Amino acid sequence: MSRVVFRSTGTKEIAAAKRIAAQIIESFWNDAGSGAETLKLRNDTATIGELIERYRQNAEQRPGTVRGNARSLRMIVRTVYGGDPGQKPTSVLRADLVRQVEKRQIEAAEERATPTMRAALIQQTRNSTASFVRQARSIVTLRKMKFFKDLKLPELRAFRGESVEMPHTGRCPVLSTMKALCAMEAAVPKLAEKDPAVYVAHLLFSRLGLRNIEIANSPPHIESAMAALALETATGIS
Repeated sequence: MSRVVFRSTGTKEIAAAKRIAAQIIESFWNDAGSGAETLKLRNDTATIGELIERYRQNAEQRPGTVRGNARSLRMIVRTVYGGDPGQKPTSVLRADLVRQVEKRQIEAAEERATPTMRAALIQQTRNSTASFVRQARSIVTLRKMKFFKDLKLPELRAFRGESVEMPHTGRCPVLSTMKALCAMEAAVPKLAEKDPAVYVAHLLFSRLGLRNIEIANSPPHIESAMAALALETATGIS
């Protein structure tokens, strides 16, 4: 006679649930289920410290990358919850954690910013916070979940998908005509004398083809000067 048994595995992570379910079924075959209850994971989730330690043991990455990722996860947890982040439960790894760390970092930057440097400092803070969040999230990517198959973890989908919101900034005018491009090139010798740093940036932008993220992370005065040069040469064309 068949028997249907409903028993919680104590985890929402698919890999861990499958492993525990198989052990529970085996227990019912071997000892009538007497050992099945002990196979259920603890009611409390694993700690951040346990998560990081398991990641360090299994990650096939450069030691510096592993240390940096672990440090970033500890930093964002400490920023919001204080104390020893290693003792905090992994249940704090929610989308709200990213929103809160972003909010607190921006508030701290605004407190120390002067009117003239506020915009640049806020943007720099957003960039650095986004970098910390990406490093922290890399510990719990889907392909790394096999490292934690015997740990009880919360649903991490929201944490994986959340990121720091980057403001939409205006871009340089699109110079779609050859005439406009020639005008910009004609202004380059003057630029080399007036501002060598921006001249070098122009060479990089036009010759090497920097990626969008590299342009966005370039020093603000260089990007602003390049925009001004583009606007000046574009509007000066009849």
